[in-house]
Amino acid sequence: MADLRIGCVVAEGGGTAITGMAVGAHDEARSLARLRRTPHTPHALEILLVPPNSGNTGSGFWITGNDFPLPDTQIVNYFLHSSGHANTRLGDGVLTGVSEGQDARHQRAADRFDYDPENPVPTVGGNMCCNGVLLPAGALDQLTVELRNDVLVYTSAPLPSDMPVIGTVNATFWAMTSARDTDFTLKLVDVHPDGLTHNVLDRIVRARFREGSRLPPELVEPNQPYQYTLELGNTATILRAGHQIRVEVASSSFPHYARNLNTGLDNNTTDAVLVAHQTILHDREHPSFIALPIVSNVTIP
Repeated sequence: MADLRIGCVVAEGGGTAITGMAVGAHDEARSLARLRRTPHTPHALEILLVPPNSGNTGSGFWITGNDFPLPDTQIVNYFLHSSGHANTRLGDGVLTGVSEGQDARHQRAADRFDYDPENPVPTVGGNMCCNGVLLPAGALDQLTVELRNDVLVYTSAPLPSDMPVIGTVNATFWAMTSARDTDFTLKLVDVHPDGLTHNVLDRIVRARFREGSRLPPELVEPNQPYQYTLELGNTATILRAGHQIRVEVASSSFPHYARNLNTGLDNNTTDAVLVAHQTILHDREHPSFIALPIVSNVTIP
C-alpha cells in the first residue's frame, strides 16, 4: 500500500482563497517548505477542504501520497430518484445509495423541465477566471438558483459520518430532449446543517458532443433516450457528518458556459431560439447517478 501522509494547515482568515475556503498563507508557505525538504517528494499534494457547519469560514489541511488516486479510494454511486417533481429545492428529488430497481419508495421514472435560452440559469460561483468583479468564482450559496423551476434538485439524507471525497467525480445519466441539440449541466453541492449551500464541482455536456469532442458531432433524435457520461472534475473536500450531498441538473449556466440555442444549427451564426423540453430518466433501465471517489482512511486532524 502506498504511503499517505497528512499535515495540518489552520485556517484563520486573511489567507489564500482556495475554492472559497481560506487557508492561512503563513501556514501554507511553512508546509510547502517542509515538503520541499522531504527526501522522498510525494507524487500527490492537495489541500483537503473542511467546510464549516455554519457560516462561510472553513479550514483545510494538506494531504500527500505516493499514488493518485489515493490508496483505498472507493467509488460510491449516489442515484437520482424522485416521485416526478424534483424541480427546485422544494421538490421531491432525493439522492440515495441504491438504484431505482432496489428502491420501491420512488416509482416515477423521470423528471421534466423546460430550458429557455432567453432565460438561462445564472452562473453562481465555480471554477472560473479571471475577473472576480464581473463573475465571482469559488464556493457560493446556491439557494437562489435552486428555486428555479428549470433546475432539478436531488438531495441525500444527512451523512452519518465524515466523507472525504478526493479525486475525479463522474456522473452517468439518461436524458431526452425535444430538440435536435441541447445542453445538460450537473453540479455537486454541499448542504450545510444551517441550510447554507456551496457548490463543489460543475460541468456541462452538449448533446451533439455526447460521445466526446474527438468524434464527429451527431445531433440527437428528439424525445429519444440517450446516455450521457460527464466528468465533473477533481476535488478534495470532506463532506462532513450532518451535511447532505446534493446534485443539481439543468441545461444552462450562463455566462460561464455559452447558451445552446436548441436549434441544432451553429449557435454562433443563427439567431433562432427554441425552448427545449427536457426529461431526466432514473428507472431500472435508465439509472442516473453521480460517482464519488471516497477515501475513508482520511480523518480531520
